[in-house]
Amino acid sequence: MPYILRKKIMTKFSKRNGLIAKIHVAKKELCLTDDCYRDFLRGITGKESCTQMSEEQLDAVVSGFKRLGFADKKTPKRAGNRKLASQPQAKMIRGLWITLHQMGEVDDPSEAALAKFVEKRTKVSDLHWITPADADIVIKALKGWVQRVEDSNEG
Repeated sequence: MPYILRKKIMTKFSKRNGLIAKIHVAKKELCLTDDCYRDFLRGITGKESCTQMSEEQLDAVVSGFKRLGFADKKTPKRAGNRKLASQPQAKMIRGLWITLHQMGEVDDPSEAALAKFVEKRTKVSDLHWITPADADIVIKALKGWVQRVEDSNEG
């Protein structure tokens, strides 16, 4: 099979499989019983199974779940192959960032999100380039945030 044709087929299947996966995640998040789920599918497409549906019908089902309150979450982008900054202050910043994520304060624990946070405070977009003075500014901000969260949890 020619490469271009194989690529088109794979792209079509991967989009279809992605829609089916979204539907199953929505079913779980909305806590639907199997009977309610099948009734919902039948009401939108006239079919009881995702395997019998076209891409357009799968899109319609996802839209229907969104009307019921399903929030389609985008997967966070993965960091590239670049090594993380290894200075002790950069490690401290990263540790505080992860701590805030574990406390439920930071939604995205990725390096990219941390870089945006650092850039807002220091105008430096990468921990590799941060000066010790700028690192202190970021560390103080993160420690203050952690402290405020801990204080609010105690009271």
